[in-house]
Amino acid sequence: MDAVGQLSSAEIESSPGKQKYADIFLQSRPQHEDDWFGIRHPKMERGRRAKLFSAFDALDGYSASIARESLLYVPRRTLSEDQTARIEERLRILKQRCPDRRQARIQNIWVRLEIFVLRPEDPERGQYQWLEGPLVCIDEVEECIWIGDVAVRFQDVASIEIGKEVKSPEESCCNGGGQCVPQDEREYTQ
Repeated sequence: MDAVGQLSSAEIESSPGKQKYADIFLQSRPQHEDDWFGIRHPKMERGRRAKLFSAFDALDGYSASIARESLLYVPRRTLSEDQTARIEERLRILKQRCPDRRQARIQNIWVRLEIFVLRPEDPERGQYQWLEGPLVCIDEVEECIWIGDVAVRFQDVASIEIGKEVKSPEESCCNGGGQCVPQDEREYTQ
């Protein structure tokens, strides 16, 4: 191919399947600049032309598979004794402040966790993600902490940050008459 992407006559003659259509391959692109077709159908930019075909995913799930593989998976970090003690201390504090679901609902404490999410295909590797939400309960029997509708096992917690308390769900937004604490302005204790 030359610099423009056109096939040369030598390349066409050397490939047996293309010899049949050599006259078509060697023709240049039709020029429609001054005729009615060129006016009604201007030449489309390459980027816009590519967008026409981007909606056709030839292999179902292929894009999702590529996206999943492009994520960075790492082995689980081994926490130091200090980090483990800090997590256990935060869990103990949260358990004292919210011994059951009813108290957790009354206290409405926001918690931010760094958790390890295992990769389904590889139990040794996964991703670290942040999960934030209201504390629902700490289940010592199942060894998990409930944040919103999500249960996280103690062993998957890498760090815990405890946020500001909001007295009730009605007061947690500005129209309820209480103090407004936007998500990005919440303060967490390290």
